[in-house]
Amino acid sequence: MVIQLKKKVALVIILAFILSFSVAVILPYIPLYGEDIGLSVSMIGYVVALYHLAQFFGRIPMGSLTDIFGYGKIIGFGSLTLFFGMIFYIFSPQLWPLLFLAQVMIGIVICMEWVTLPSFVTRFGPKQIPMLTFVVGWAYTFSVPLGGVLKDLLGMDFLFMLGFLLSIPALVIVFLIIRDENSSEEETNQEEFVSVVSLYKEAFKTLKDEKVLLASLYSFLMFMNFNIAFSLVPLYLSGLGFTATIIGGFQFARMASASSIRLFSKRVERWMSKKSIMIVVTVSSGISLIVVSQLESLLLLLILASGWGLIGGLYHPVVFELIADGTDAEDRGKGMGIRGTLGTLGSFSGIVLFSNLAELLTIETAILLSGVSIVIGAILIEIYVNR
Repeated sequence: MVIQLKKKVALVIILAFILSFSVAVILPYIPLYGEDIGLSVSMIGYVVALYHLAQFFGRIPMGSLTDIFGYGKIIGFGSLTLFFGMIFYIFSPQLWPLLFLAQVMIGIVICMEWVTLPSFVTRFGPKQIPMLTFVVGWAYTFSVPLGGVLKDLLGMDFLFMLGFLLSIPALVIVFLIIRDENSSEEETNQEEFVSVVSLYKEAFKTLKDEKVLLASLYSFLMFMNFNIAFSLVPLYLSGLGFTATIIGGFQFARMASASSIRLFSKRVERWMSKKSIMIVVTVSSGISLIVVSQLESLLLLLILASGWGLIGGLYHPVVFELIADGTDAEDRGKGMGIRGTLGTLGSFSGIVLFSNLAELLTIETAILLSGVSIVIGAILIEIYVNR
């Protein structure tokens, strides 16, 4: 039994790596792709926002449906969505609305990855979370700079095809996971009536726990930070004359340090509370956005990126542990879902607001204002929680 459980966790972590790699090799370069095909900054913002809008509406149902139908079926659904999303990317140059549809489908994939998979591995103890976030982090870390090089050399069409090819082994792994699932466990709750309203009501009830509330509020700000880093910051760096390869190197420096620190999150928690870590992580992320908007030197940008990631990398393992601490096992999917929903609300509102500001003002000014907003937001959260 222990061997079977370890095998299942290993399969899920491998699947998370493939999903993350497939998405991350493409998604950071959608803004540059939009720039290449002549989209305005605000329209690029809407394309990116659609990906987050799908997550905003999808994360709570994903968490609740995971609790009801079981992990195997939801993981399978997410992986099939990746397969078809990549097909839509491939054909988007011929039929541009498919780009928007692909963004929605990839948003659904990420809902599954960041709701269902963490909820699954917490069943085998909190020690699995740092490993999951470490593996996912390094998948993003390697794929982002690789995507930049491949975009410069072979173009976005090649990246779309690469993502499609990676979706095939993902489906094979899903088959192995579902095959090993206990059928009786999967069928226990499938007779329940499910309505969208009830899913949201049940998920929002988890916010009564202070840990879930804190994790969700800080996720609103951190998702905004992540999205600005992957949308407006690449456009700013492109405006400075840097190629996609160099922009990928900048993201690599940020993400490599973030991925590495995640394995040491437990050590950090020995001398700082989870709440204190979240405060430091969020404020430092806002400050990083403020500073990056003022830099033009590649060396200074790389140094900043490393520090930005080193502190910000603690977010994922700590926030998942907060959710696990604040929910029972049967409500964990709902807790993960509400955190992700409020987080993607931050992503969506942030990119829509600041991409339009970038068009009205300048990209660097919009990035600076986003950083200021995140710092102020962290202060307001502390005032609210400690009122």
